[in-house]
Amino acid sequence: MKKNINSVVRRIVNSLCGRREVEQARYRAPRGRALRMEALESRELLDVSPAEWAEIREIYAALQLPESPNIIEITPEQISRAALDNAIRQAGNDNVIVVRTTDSNHTISLSTQIEIDAFDKKISIVSYGTQNLVLDGNKVCRVLSVRTNGFRLGGIDVVNGLATHENYGDYGLGVDAVALYGAAVGGGILANGQLFLDKCRISSNVAEDDGTVLNAPLNSNAVAYGGGIFSTGLTSISNCIINNNYTIARTGVNSENTSFHEIDYCYENALSAGGGFYITNYATIMHSVISNNKSVAYSENYYEDDLPNIGVYTSRVYGASNGGGSIPRGSIINSTIAHNEQLIAHNEQ
Repeated sequence: MKKNINSVVRRIVNSLCGRREVEQARYRAPRGRALRMEALESRELLDVSPAEWAEIREIYAALQLPESPNIIEITPEQISRAALDNAIRQAGNDNVIVVRTTDSNHTISLSTQIEIDAFDKKISIVSYGTQNLVLDGNKVCRVLSVRTNGFRLGGIDVVNGLATHENYGDYGLGVDAVALYGAAVGGGILANGQLFLDKCRISSNVAEDDGTVLNAPLNSNAVAYGGGIFSTGLTSISNCIINNNYTIARTGVNSENTSFHEIDYCYENALSAGGGFYITNYATIMHSVISNNKSVAYSENYYEDDLPNIGVYTSRVYGASNGGGSIPRGSIINSTIAHNEQLIAHNEQ
């Protein structure tokens, strides 16, 4: 009996030892080469399955996302400004950042703008989950400043952005009134390069130039263009809501907050245009809603021009304003444009 038990034990031990040798053989380095452990960080970012990617491409069909891109994933637990900045830094040409969202994890709160400066790259950011990813500027900063060869945004809400007077130098915005003395442009998104949006909400963003710039030249302008979006490249907007965005330009106030009549270093003309968007290149807008956007120009001397809400530039005299959006050429297809306003008013004394 004891002999039989010992025999069984030996067989079990031999079996286990043999299995261990097989497992060790699997990981045995080739002769003359050492085993190396691969870094796990990049592997953790590549968890989107082929089926999921096919679904994402279908959801955001208007973006024409690449068929087999490098994907950088941000999970609900990782959603943060730091994680998004890190993904943007990692992104190569035609990479896609996929942000998985849930009902409880889908917002990134900002205190400074997100900058993407990669003019030789095409970069995409899309959300995938139960909610759009929300990028919230908290009324303290612009949300996105983008210089790329092509920027795609899918399922992203850009809200509560604020752009104030800046000097753009060689940024390449191509608008005389902006480039000459600076301006406030793109409260939600400032894009230099091609811009493609699908299933996004651009809401409650403001571009405001209040004339409080030190030593502004005489006869210069307070300029506020594109409360929601300012784009200089080919632009496509599909299935989006652009609402409750503002541009505000004020004249007659200098760095000492004196009145218009003390004209040293104060603005003379207030130019406010494109409460919802201001696009300087060809644009296509499809299946979208542009509503309740407003452009306001406050000026001591003002000129009222009967400008429609879409499709024209503002007059560059005294106070000029137009409401919903401004595009020089393009097409608007199956979209709703309603309740956008333009206002030209005297400064309060």
